[in-house]
Order: sequence, then C-alpha cells, then structure tokens
Amino acid sequence: MAFKKYIKNLFQDALRKRGFRISNLYNLNFFESLMYQILRNKKHLTFIQIGANDGKRFDPMYHFVKYNKNNVQGYVVEPIHDYYKDLCHTYKTYNNIRPINVAIHQNLNETVIYRVAKEFEKNVPEFALGIASFDKEHHKKTNIPSHFITKEKVKCSTLKRLIVEHKINHVDVLVLDTEGYDYEILMSLDVNEISPLLIHFEHGLKSGTMSIKEFNNVLNKMKEADYQFYIDKADVTAYKSNLVFDFNKYKD
Repeated sequence: MAFKKYIKNLFQDALRKRGFRISNLYNLNFFESLMYQILRNKKHLTFIQIGANDGKRFDPMYHFVKYNKNNVQGYVVEPIHDYYKDLCHTYKTYNNIRPINVAIHQNLNETVIYRVAKEFEKNVPEFALGIASFDKEHHKKTNIPSHFITKEKVKCSTLKRLIVEHKINHVDVLVLDTEGYDYEILMSLDVNEISPLLIHFEHGLKSGTMSIKEFNNVLNKMKEADYQFYIDKADVTAYKSNLVFDFNKYKD
C-alpha cells in the first residue's frame, strides 16, 4: 500500500510540474483551476494568505506555489509563533514568498488567540492544529476538550495596514482561514481599493463558524462587486465574472 501511494504521488508530482492535476469528478479543485487561469492570462500571480498555519497543513496554496514558484509572489500570514516558525521553514527556499507573523484584526493591535497547547498536539486529530481562533469557545465546535486549549498573545494588524507596510501593489488572490474571523475581514474589505480576482474563504455553516445571515451578507456584498461563487461543504471560492469568461471581448 505504501509503494502504491508513493507511485501515485510521484505521478501526481510529474503532472503538477506541467500544470496538470488528476481529480475525482466529484472533488474537482475549482479554486486551483482558477489560479491557473490567472497564470495563463497574466503570467504572474500575487496572493495574500491569512491563517497560513505551517504552509502545508490543510493548505490550498502549497502545491500551486511549489510548482509555479517562479511566477508566484505571496505573503503568508500566521500569528501563532511556532506555526510561523514552521511556515518560515516551509518557504525558506522560496524567494518570492514572505511569511508575516501577525494576526489580522480590524480594531486591535494585540489580542489573544486560543489554540491547542503544544504539549497536547499528539493527543488530538491533526485538524485540531488548524482551529486556533479569537473565539475562546471555538474548539467546542469540533469537540476538542477545553483542557487541551491554551491562549497565546499575538500582535495584530488590519489587512489594509499590512498591504501598505509591505508595499503590496495589487492582490490577485486572497485566501482566508481564520476560524471564525473571515466574516469580519470580508465585510471590512474595500473591494474598490483591494479587488482580488479570486477570494477563497471558509463559511463553516455546518459548524456555525458563520451564520446564514452573515453568509448572505458576504455574498450580497460580493455580488455587488461582480463576484460569482463556487460553494462547497465548508468553503467558498469567489471569482470575478470575467476571470472565467470575458463577455466584453464579444461585444459589438
């Protein structure tokens, strides 16, 4: 079984290097497909990823960056100190990827994040290493015992301030995975000033991460800015209409 998995991964790696990917018909990676569409159109892509963890776990960007690193520039944002250290290690040979050790918050310069304590990481499923949140009750949504949770003080910045401080001229792709804070970031986003072609975020309706009302508020705001949506069981891929098909090319 291990050899079979090794051969499968080897084959997948060879295909990814050439811009191809094998997917189950019921599990197509629409988000990654649209990133390749941006590369085809622009030859270069700039992204911001908020909540990047270690750069590999549960990460929608890692393989895309790995196989397109000469054409991709990225800012990967992670507030948890030991996750940030792992993130720096993940991208240590990637000159175009800049790790940033900060949390994105709209009002605070410093706050507390609740995460699984390092001494208990081996006692929980791997997904629990991705549930760090401003909400001290967030772990209960995934049935992680409270005594496994600790708090960590982190520095904060707004998304707008981060863009200014790092002199980011434009953003093609914005990726959010903040375990409950995606809504606040999206509702404060000035889509006229920061207008990514592609936005990927977690709705978490099943677990209550985002309420139906909040979800509809986000969709309505983004529809007004000419975004369309691909929605799966936990995440949303929002994309500018002309990314898939530019009707302006066919006007009389």
